[in-house]
Amino acid sequence: MDKRISVPVKREKMAYKWVVLWVVLFGVFMSLLDQTIVSIAIPRLQHAFDASVENIQWVVTAYILTLGIFTPVVAFLSRRFGIKRIYILSLVAFTLSSALCGWAWDLPSLICFRILQGIGGAALFPLANALLLRVFPPEQRGLAMGFYAIPSILAPALGPTLGGYLITYADWPSIFFINVPIGLLAVFLSVKFLRELDVQKDLPFDLLGFVLVAIGLGLVFYTLSDASTVGWGSFEILSLLAVGCMALAVFVGIELRRERNHLQPLLHLSLFRNGPFLFSMLATVFLTVRLQGATFLFPLYLQESLGQTALQAGLMLLPYALASGVASLIGGRLVDRLGARAVILLGVVLLIVCTWQLTFIALDSPFWWLQTLLIVQGLALGLCYQPLIVTATAEVAPQRMALATTMNTLTRSLSSSLGIAMVATLVQIQSQVHSVQLTKSGQQAASSVASLSFVLALQDAFLLLTVVTVLALIAVLFIRGRRKQLL
Repeated sequence: MDKRISVPVKREKMAYKWVVLWVVLFGVFMSLLDQTIVSIAIPRLQHAFDASVENIQWVVTAYILTLGIFTPVVAFLSRRFGIKRIYILSLVAFTLSSALCGWAWDLPSLICFRILQGIGGAALFPLANALLLRVFPPEQRGLAMGFYAIPSILAPALGPTLGGYLITYADWPSIFFINVPIGLLAVFLSVKFLRELDVQKDLPFDLLGFVLVAIGLGLVFYTLSDASTVGWGSFEILSLLAVGCMALAVFVGIELRRERNHLQPLLHLSLFRNGPFLFSMLATVFLTVRLQGATFLFPLYLQESLGQTALQAGLMLLPYALASGVASLIGGRLVDRLGARAVILLGVVLLIVCTWQLTFIALDSPFWWLQTLLIVQGLALGLCYQPLIVTATAEVAPQRMALATTMNTLTRSLSSSLGIAMVATLVQIQSQVHSVQLTKSGQQAASSVASLSFVLALQDAFLLLTVVTVLALIAVLFIRGRRKQLL
């Protein structure tokens, strides 16, 4: 009789983790798809609202700023009110604000609704990670992260294609309305299938820490987003960046002191005392800078230098997306068999070779060569990203998983802004430098100077990204393979 009782319980538990996986995939896919679709729609939005570049960029900047401000509070909210409850509320907020964005009547209203989107989107990625890592045992996390990586990499790759199609054959509101059916399905599945985890009703809120990190991250995100247009040397950028960094420095000191005094901090910075977590986060920073930098540069190159339309440029990224998905699945299985460190090393080495090859990009680069490099890039990133989450959380106790995944999301958001700001500024400066040099040499016709100087600046940018990827390799080498006691 005992056997009859124990068998269905085991099967039910084994089934639930896969239910969680498929449920959270919808929310993650929707959140990441929205970011890339909106980016490619900026020129259309500028025309629709008759806005300047400085004003229209707030459609993207407002969302990024809101994510940066509200992501640190996600771990507290999930522990105080429950991961399931906060995850569903985030889905509802994101879906509703997406519909409001599509109904926006002017630019200020669109920016306000994008802020609401950022509040909802701040919790989706870290809580999806936390839900998965709580229900999958350590020996199966590689496989789970492999499946989970598919929308994480497919969405940014498919975004330009889908966005280009919607902009070409529909109007700009469609890029926001497309989130509504996905969001409603995600809400339904989450309400029906997810279970609530432990709730700490007496957990105090670190108000001072939240104020400091909101000011610090808000100013840092703003300066990183605005530096490429205003200029890194401007007084506004330097002063705001200094204030933001000072606020973050005070925040770090206060949070560490709260932990020493056994008070509840907003973010558990003591996680960085653990080697695998620290070096996994460092590798994530460098890889995200590389990914977002290249993601920013490639559409510019395909459209500005090779004359492709937004739809054609998006279609060019499809093989890259498929390669990322395949590598994520294979990489997940390899992680469980060989260990995450070996899989990540293979991916980073492939990415170094790919990025170095892109330093030879030219005005007449053959499409087969570009497509090959994009596929290699997809394979490499598929082997890197989700295994890094496995190594980062390998020694984290289940009850602190939301804290660790929140830190991971915050790290990736900061790195994304940094990567885009770095390459945008470098390309802008180096284009002017090469333009002056080409004009003085007199070897190029005036009509081709701008195009050639832009491509030479892209070569410089990819050289910088090659160095960044080598730094990621160094960080991965310091990740130990054996697990120690849970934090």
